[in-house]
Amino acid sequence: MSVFYDPGRYWCKVLSQGMTEASTGTKQFFLTVLVIGKVDPGDPEGDLLPVQAEYERTVYMPITDKTVDWVLDTLVALGFQGSSF
Repeated sequence: MSVFYDPGRYWCKVLSQGMTEASTGTKQFFLTVLVIGKVDPGDPEGDLLPVQAEYERTVYMPITDKTVDWVLDTLVALGFQGSSF
């Protein structure tokens, strides 16, 4: 069984989030999720397609002058409603 997922859009449950520091010293936001199912490209509002296994994944988003807008846009797209990290 592969521990990787095929490219596509997935529905996930957020398990944790926070701020940490990369080995380079750059501050970064992290989001740990549990993959629940794959969004059906033919019916994105319908039932999720099953996945072989529900693995945890952690996404790291380094925060720099060049990435801060992208990080904020990504968080807003995920439902973030705060005004700061």
